[in-house]
Amino acid sequence: MMIVSTSGRLYGYYRDRCLGSLDAILRDSLRGLKVDYKVFVDGDGWIDIELEGEDISIAARIVEKLIGARPRSMDDLGRRRIWVGRIKAITGECMVIDMKLIEAVVAPRVVSIQLEDSYEEAVARYGLYPNVPIEVVVDRADSGRRYIAYLSDGFLAKLHRWGVIGLNRVSITGATSSIVRRCLKKTGMERYVAYYERLGILEHHIVCKIASNPYKITQTVRSMLKDVDVYVAKPRPIGYLSLLHS
Repeated sequence: MMIVSTSGRLYGYYRDRCLGSLDAILRDSLRGLKVDYKVFVDGDGWIDIELEGEDISIAARIVEKLIGARPRSMDDLGRRRIWVGRIKAITGECMVIDMKLIEAVVAPRVVSIQLEDSYEEAVARYGLYPNVPIEVVVDRADSGRRYIAYLSDGFLAKLHRWGVIGLNRVSITGATSSIVRRCLKKTGMERYVAYYERLGILEHHIVCKIASNPYKITQTVRSMLKDVDVYVAKPRPIGYLSLLHS
């Protein structure tokens, strides 16, 4: 038996529907493996996946890739450095990333250097807002539960791909993919969508078609869905050197 502590978290008005979406994703992704799974949710909404069976090692890697892994114990921090957390707050002093066990902080200067932009512009361009999952390298302890961190090469590569594609994105947190799709189909706005990209269980990007107006999509989602946060992101390519941390 193995437990994967994930970066997935239930919150907001549609939190209960998240479990159904998560079960469908896991069932589809683990099909063909000799493994059983159970989903556990703590009082703060954090999701753990219990795996049991012959293929638990393979299943664990799939779950981590799908949802992201957070540290379960302080010993975990000694065994590996790359983890997925959730943006808790954006302040003038740092980007705060919640992993339940610890908080990681990324300094504005680090974000600016890695994304080759001002701190404020980088946050807006890539939709780095509260509840968005983000992969970081946990570097060293700061004070108490806080650790100094920086964006991982894998996460930077993802942002680079977004910029290379060159399409506007609408970032949505707080609703499942099926809820968002139904909303856009009902209003006829799906004709402006190139495709959807899942960031987490309740976090998504709507990738807009060329010459479409992302602000119309934003207004539609805000007017029809409860307790969701919606932002327009206009990513641009970041340089190759930013993918190499020093």
